[in-house]
Amino acid sequence: KKKKVDTDGIEDDCSSVP
Repeated sequence: KKKKVDTDGIEDDCSSVP
């Protein structure tokens, strides 16, 4: 799974990203 950096700078799972 790829990890995306949230606007807060926290690494979130792509599945959790809307």
